[in-house]
Amino acid sequence: MLQLPSPVSINEAAARVGVGRKHLYLRANDEARAIADRHRRHGSSVRQERELKLQTQIGEILDERLAAGAEGMSAREIWNQTGTEAKSVAHVFRHIRTVVDSRQQ
Repeated sequence: MLQLPSPVSINEAAARVGVGRKHLYLRANDEARAIADRHRRHGSSVRQERELKLQTQIGEILDERLAAGAEGMSAREIWNQTGTEAKSVAHVFRHIRTVVDSRQQ
């Protein structure tokens, strides 16, 4: 499971082997922990990529709007212009605030 190209969750690994998650931890604790850690790191990496992409997109939207002569935009206006994938990022409005604050400095 650790050699697969994409990480699997501990639940998926247990299902593939045909045992319960608890039994996987009881019988192969080191391997189960390694599988869970790999999956956790992968999830964190994907989350960071989405956040970076969202901040870039917010910056582009804000720059475009300011270049058109607007004095500013509300966070809701920016949020409405982001794609559906960007809206899946946790704390979207915090990222909007971060980008807006960095542009004002």
